[in-house]
Amino acid sequence: AGELDCLYKEIHGAANSLETIRCQREAVAKEKLCMESQLTRLKNDAINELEVIVSVYDTPMLERWTEIKAQNSVAATEIFLHDVKGKLQAMKNLQTLASQKLLDLQKETRKEEKSTKKKEKKKRVREERGARDLNAANSSHTSLAFLMDSDSEDIVDDPCVHSVLYSLVCDQVLNLPAWTQGHLDID
Repeated sequence: AGELDCLYKEIHGAANSLETIRCQREAVAKEKLCMESQLTRLKNDAINELEVIVSVYDTPMLERWTEIKAQNSVAATEIFLHDVKGKLQAMKNLQTLASQKLLDLQKETRKEEKSTKKKEKKKRVREERGARDLNAANSSHTSLAFLMDSDSEDIVDDPCVHSVLYSLVCDQVLNLPAWTQGHLDID
């Protein structure tokens, strides 16, 4: 009787284990269906997002893709894929060209900014020099140094500067009065 009772308990335990396994299989099957539907939804969302991006930048290609997607033709899909790869290469080349153009424009802009700053500095220096009182009482030989150091020929060729320079040379170097300007030929 003890063996039968033990055998009954083993059979009853095995039946309970089988029921538990069956319930677990059902739960796993339900979870699998749920996961598959989520995966399908995520996949469709990703495809829709890609198609939206394509529609923004290349509507004709999206229309072709929609036609290809509806077909089950390997040849048509391969041709379309070849066209996409060609367009991708063209876009990469265009990106390279546009990037180079942008770099060139930025370099040119920097050069123009430097040139503008140099011109503004020269103009400021000219204005400062023009604002000085150039009489013999507050001038010295060093006031001529800016003309010797200047790499700008337009300062030296300016008639006003020429006249001031003549006056300075007469007053400071030669100790001659400025009224002799018309009588001496120091050009």
